[in-house]
Amino acid sequence: METNTTAVDKKLSAAGVFGNVPCDLSKIDGRLHFIGIGGIGMSALARLLLGRGIAVSGSDKQANAITDELATLGAKIYIGHEASNVGGASGIVVSTAITGDNPELNWAKANKLPIWHRSQILTALTKGKKLIAISGTHGKTTTTGMISNLLIDGDLDPSIVLGGILPLLQSNCRAGKSDYFIAEADESDGTHANLPAGISVVTNIEADHLENYPDGFKQILATMKVFANLANTVILCLDDVGCQSIIPELKNRVIGYGLKGKTAKTKNVKTIYEFEDTSSSSITAMKVYKDNALLGTINLAVPGIHNQYNALATAIVGLELGLDFQTVAKSLSTFAGVERRFQIIGEAKDILIVDDYAHHPTEVVATLQAARQFVAQGKFAARRIVAVFQPHQPGRLKDFWKEFCQSFKNCDLLLVTDVYIARGGAIAGIDSKRFCAEVNHTNCHHIAGPTAQLACQIKDFLQAHDLVITIAAGVRITDWLCLESVFFVSFDLGFDFCLVATRQS
Repeated sequence: METNTTAVDKKLSAAGVFGNVPCDLSKIDGRLHFIGIGGIGMSALARLLLGRGIAVSGSDKQANAITDELATLGAKIYIGHEASNVGGASGIVVSTAITGDNPELNWAKANKLPIWHRSQILTALTKGKKLIAISGTHGKTTTTGMISNLLIDGDLDPSIVLGGILPLLQSNCRAGKSDYFIAEADESDGTHANLPAGISVVTNIEADHLENYPDGFKQILATMKVFANLANTVILCLDDVGCQSIIPELKNRVIGYGLKGKTAKTKNVKTIYEFEDTSSSSITAMKVYKDNALLGTINLAVPGIHNQYNALATAIVGLELGLDFQTVAKSLSTFAGVERRFQIIGEAKDILIVDDYAHHPTEVVATLQAARQFVAQGKFAARRIVAVFQPHQPGRLKDFWKEFCQSFKNCDLLLVTDVYIARGGAIAGIDSKRFCAEVNHTNCHHIAGPTAQLACQIKDFLQAHDLVITIAAGVRITDWLCLESVFFVSFDLGFDFCLVATRQS
């Protein structure tokens, strides 16, 4: 099969970071060094390599729970990036987040060490496996988690890589004994377009991560089409405009799914699964149909119509692999989510704290709608939904300014922190103070200052029976809230109160 070069591949190759030479794990002689090993995506690969007996080292800007755990598993961990960390390594692994001025990367280039993007390591790990790859702008981590739970419950013993911590595993990866391999295929950096799969899932396609796609949405569609055409069977959402647009160019078997009565019909899709929302005041539920034939009902433990879509995609994967509908329904009924995806952290002083990773307007809307449903079903007797929003990256806030300004209608109180800057710098005029002045919300407040002071700053805004949901993809705000013993925070439950905070530490 030909190597497909994505837009991100081209950018990195032009910078001399890595070529298109595939990684053959059987020929690795010595240790692999990960630059940025503490990230959720990089660490999963490092764990699996350690499990295969390959020596691993890595560096990161600061220690965290992930780096500490990797050290206990046998990885050599360096805090801080120094050229001396690379000595003795037989190859380097990087992500798109690693910039050209990194001293370890430059030393590796100067000394002609092999340099692989994380997507090439994932491709090597999945070689010869029955790969199920999940991609999309939103929902891919939760869908990957659902599929992972299902294959474990179905005794298929899969290997797993996902971009979050799955409670069942207490990890972001698993080394199974079967040939099945489930992988979250990240579209942000082109990882997805390097993974030939037996089954691929595309949850949706929207504009995001535009720093890696200079030609915008057209370029994103092109790489997602590459991902879909690498699979023998692709499962995609027919209710999503982006997915609809690539269907005419798909070469292999296509299975569509969507909401009954809404699903777009197309001659290129022969098999269609649909769901009918049968949720009540006490439970999220849906009837599932295949080509208009009723298969049965699935009850869910996670709220929101977006999770019904995720569950339907999961059900299709299970049925395609030969699992019976009863096994599928039972597994999905027990799935409680992935860490930082509508994660209930706890309750204190009659305030429920939920943590969510939403960082795109579409995700914010879905999360708050889910919170409303959660409250309506009596899961927590909230009077208000309070959202604490930490904008992630000035570039993303600028790109989706108008959309973010319209995303918080489902919360009662909105608190906005300072913008979290993971890389790059601030953008003049793109800040939380201005956002609070322009957002479509009548009860919004800017909470400026270091994250460590956040709990003390917001406690006077809160009332008993508030549902507080932190919405952030940067620093985990709930960690600071819990440390201050003010209240516990969890994502994806929704909120009547929205907080937007600015991070300065």
